[in-house]
Amino acid sequence: MTHTPWDVAVIVPFLNAEATLAEAVDSLVGQTAFERMHVILVDNSSTDGSPAIAAAYAAAHPNIEVTHRVGGGCGGARNAGLPLAVEPYVTFLDADDLLLPESVEQRLALATSTGSDVVLGAMETFPVVRPYTPVDLYAHDRVVEGVAEDRRLVHTANVSAILFRRDFFDDPANQFLEDMPFEDVSVTTAALVLARRIAVSSYVGYRYRKDPAAATIMSTAHSRPGNYRDHLTINALVHDRHRHDPSPRKPSVTC
Repeated sequence: MTHTPWDVAVIVPFLNAEATLAEAVDSLVGQTAFERMHVILVDNSSTDGSPAIAAAYAAAHPNIEVTHRVGGGCGGARNAGLPLAVEPYVTFLDADDLLLPESVEQRLALATSTGSDVVLGAMETFPVVRPYTPVDLYAHDRVVEGVAEDRRLVHTANVSAILFRRDFFDDPANQFLEDMPFEDVSVTTAALVLARRIAVSSYVGYRYRKDPAAATIMSTAHSRPGNYRDHLTINALVHDRHRHDPSPRKPSVTC
C-alpha cells in the first residue's frame, strides 16, 4: 500500500450538482475525523458551477482533491476515484447527501477494533427525517461472522453508508458497473458475500436526500417493472464475475 498520511478515502462523484455539492462537502469538512480523511471529488463532465465549487474546496484543504471523468455514469465516476484512494479504507458520499459529524469516525473505530472487512452504517432520510435502514437491524453495534449469519444485511446495505477495506477494490471484478441503474448493487453484494467479518454500526451517520415528490430511481425501486429486470441482470453479472473466485472468504449463502 502506498504511504499516505490519512486513514480513509471518501469518494464523492458529482454531475451538475451545484445546488447541493457545497452542503455535501461541508458535511465532510465537519467530520470529527476530517484530518484523517482523503476526500476525492470526481467531476463527471459537469456543465454547471459545481467544478468551481469543488476546486475551491481543494484549494482550501490539502486533503481534498478533484479529478475528472467523462461518461460511465455514477459507477464510472466512482471507479475513477478509486486509483487515487490509497488509504487502508474507502467509503463514498453522493453529492446530494450528507454525513453526520461522527459518521466516518464511528465506522473507522468499528473497523479497526473488530478487524471487519466492511462496516455498515445506519441511514436516515432528509429533509423529512425518517429511518432509511431497518431500525431493528441497526439497533446496536454488532459483528457478524459472514453474511450467512444475517442474510437480511445484503438487502438493506447502501454502498455510500459502507466503509470498505481498500484492498477489496484491487480485484477488477469488484469495480462498479458503468452506465447502468443500480450500479452499486454488484459491489455491495460482492463485498458482503466475500466478507469474513461484517460490523454493523448503530450510529445514524448518513443522510439520504429523499424528495417525496420526485420519481427517482430509488423512490420507484419497487414500483417500476423495469427495475426487476435490471436487478436480475446485475445479479447475473455478479454471479458471472465471482463464480470462479477461489477466495476462502466466500460463505455458503445464496443472496
